[in-house]
Amino acid sequence: MAYQLSRIQPESVIAKAAEELRRFIEAHDLAPGEALPPEVRLSSMLGISRNSVREALRVLDGLGFIEKRPGRGAVVRSRVRALAGSPAGREAIVEGIPVAYQSRMLIEQRCAELAAQRATPAQHAELQGQLARFEETLKRLDFAAAAGVHVELHETLVRIAANPILASMFESVRFTIAEFTEPAPEAFRDPRLPSLHRAICHAIVAGNPRAAGKAVRRHFQANRPRLEVRIRTGSRPGSPGRPRSPHPGERER
Repeated sequence: MAYQLSRIQPESVIAKAAEELRRFIEAHDLAPGEALPPEVRLSSMLGISRNSVREALRVLDGLGFIEKRPGRGAVVRSRVRALAGSPAGREAIVEGIPVAYQSRMLIEQRCAELAAQRATPAQHAELQGQLARFEETLKRLDFAAAAGVHVELHETLVRIAANPILASMFESVRFTIAEFTEPAPEAFRDPRLPSLHRAICHAIVAGNPRAAGKAVRRHFQANRPRLEVRIRTGSRPGSPGRPRSPHPGERER
């Protein structure tokens, strides 16, 4: 039998680049507010395209490690620290979470297909109303509110599918991996989110199961690099981290 080439997933390149950038921040002890090198330089340092660097920075932005500031490029937002737990526990997380994430994608994909077949006009209106609220919260940069509406959208999709077994599986998987897959407010700065969710809702309203399933798949694939970085590096933002000596000229507080 002829050898079959395995496709290289671009998401893996992005996740690995984001992991390297996170390690760079930690190794150089960069404090909140300090700038990362420009994208052109990072592209050269990592040996990848500038577009891949931009996507990797988007992942770190969504995780809350950095933020993009006009005229300053990417700056550090939070220090990083390792997740607590034993090495055995970390190994179990690394092995199990991607499988659970894939399971949730398949569950919601099937729910979207069923929703496209079963949704009533009233449920169409409910979905469209939630989508409008989601887009409005993003426009006014109210990311905490956007996170709440985002949960409602996904719950509504599953409910409209009207399949109790899928609904039970959704709840079980969702809460098991919530720490890793439920986006932090920072993740809602991703400019792709409105179009990703719009595609799901529009396909359901149009009664197109195939398009609805594909749209859900694209949504989960877009978020996968952020998840990979979280579980492979075992890092999260928001911790003061190890003590840091002040840089020359930096005032002590």
